[in-house]
Amino acid sequence: MPHEIEATATTYAAPEVIFKHLFVADSWDEWAAFWARARHEVVAYDPPRHCGYVALSGLPRGYRADITLEPHGVNTLIRWRASFDGRIPGTAPLKGAMLRRRFGSFARRVAWHAERCEPGCPARLPVEF
Repeated sequence: MPHEIEATATTYAAPEVIFKHLFVADSWDEWAAFWARARHEVVAYDPPRHCGYVALSGLPRGYRADITLEPHGVNTLIRWRASFDGRIPGTAPLKGAMLRRRFGSFARRVAWHAERCEPGCPARLPVEF
């Protein structure tokens, strides 16, 4: 049975701005304190409101995440959801706690950075979705 987690953050940055920070890979160096380069495949792409991806290798197995950017008054709600199977029985709750913390950090950091983004940030360069 898949284990599911969710993390959220709210920002006054527009969904288009957040989406660019998520999909311009070089911009992750600007806002993500830690992230491991991993092989993923994009399986849902609806700019600037939703993207989904699956892990092609590594842990955890059966991993899929969806990031939605939802209007929340004058703000944007970043919702990062994931589901996965534990590779070793009984380890999914621990891995879930670790991922929930990481995704919460990612959501807060991308929100904070997008609100203060400097002109040199790769996400500020022209990109077509």
